[in-house]
Amino acid sequence: MDKITKKSTLKDVLSLKNGAQVLAEFDVPCMGCAFAHLEMDKLTLADICQMYGLDLDGILGALNNKEATKKVQPNKKNPPSLKATARQRKK
Repeated sequence: MDKITKKSTLKDVLSLKNGAQVLAEFDVPCMGCAFAHLEMDKLTLADICQMYGLDLDGILGALNNKEATKKVQPNKKNPPSLKATARQRKK
């Protein structure tokens, strides 16, 4: 897997094994936003961090560690859900 950069999209990040978890840990509001589904392939990490004043360097560091960068195998019958991730964050 290529290194995650500020130009990586939300879709790229959510394809990582722990991508959704890392974003939730940094309180990325896109995880519970219905509009994020529509813009997943356009929203970059840089855009998201700039809009919400988030720690881009911290997020990149967490996403680029060995555990997070293993690619998740797509499951066409049960695709990952942002709602499920938002529920996990509330626990």
